[in-house]
Amino acid sequence: MAIEAVVTEAVAHAGVGVAVSLVDFLSAQFTNPAKSRIHQKTRYLQAIDLILDAESPPQSAISKDSAECKNSVEYAEQVSVVREYLRRSGLVKLQVPFFQRFKDGVRNVLAHEKINTLANLPKLGIAAVIEIVYDVFFEFQMRGAAGIAASLYQIPALFAGMWVGTWLNKIINLFMSSSDERKIEKTLKKLMQDTAIVDIVMQYEPPEALKAELSSQGIDMYVSQLTRTGKGAYKHLRHIAETAKDAAGAAQKAAGAVADDVVHFSQNQQEKTEQERTDRRKRFDDLTKGH
Repeated sequence: MAIEAVVTEAVAHAGVGVAVSLVDFLSAQFTNPAKSRIHQKTRYLQAIDLILDAESPPQSAISKDSAECKNSVEYAEQVSVVREYLRRSGLVKLQVPFFQRFKDGVRNVLAHEKINTLANLPKLGIAAVIEIVYDVFFEFQMRGAAGIAASLYQIPALFAGMWVGTWLNKIINLFMSSSDERKIEKTLKKLMQDTAIVDIVMQYEPPEALKAELSSQGIDMYVSQLTRTGKGAYKHLRHIAETAKDAAGAAQKAAGAVADDVVHFSQNQQEKTEQERTDRRKRFDDLTKGH
């Protein structure tokens, strides 16, 4: 095959990849109107805010009350909501039964993006499946083994088109989404990065005494784990946590030498926690005003 024909065919398959990505994006946008998306993202924001408040109660709060809050149905429900946000963002996968996974897949096949949220390796796998299936049923009948061999450049071309389409969707989304929706999404991502919310919801396990009540209310607390994308996105957080742990150890040693500094440190930490809570509440009120 002439090099010109190879290039032309590769560009055509890349164009198909872009089209697949756009269809994935647009189908999710049109089946989820802006008002519905804002309402759902506001729900995610509210759940994160409530969980963080429960994890860092005011100094005046009774620790027993805080523990009861985290062992309540309401707290478990908020964790479930945040896990759903992480799942839809492609950062977390839930270990759900096959039948439930099948039902969710059928229900959400058009309602949510399925390809654009995948990491590069799974996306490359999908490109390979599409090309191989197409070649087996169409190319092989017309071109024989040469059609199968063409997959060696068609698969990377289709994958490249999907990758370009994903970034193109981000640009389109800037024009399709409202400023309110972009602000809420930006706040959600900032909370993911600047707080321990991911670790909190990933590690949460409801008490045995609570599981029956959760099940009766239709709240399923499936085991969750980070996807490849999630691991990459939050790898730096583990380094930050280790650094913070070392700093805390150093502060503890210093506390034994200078008791007065410890008092001021504790006061500053308390003030910082209170300020963060106030800022979150104000940001939440501003973003949800009128929704």
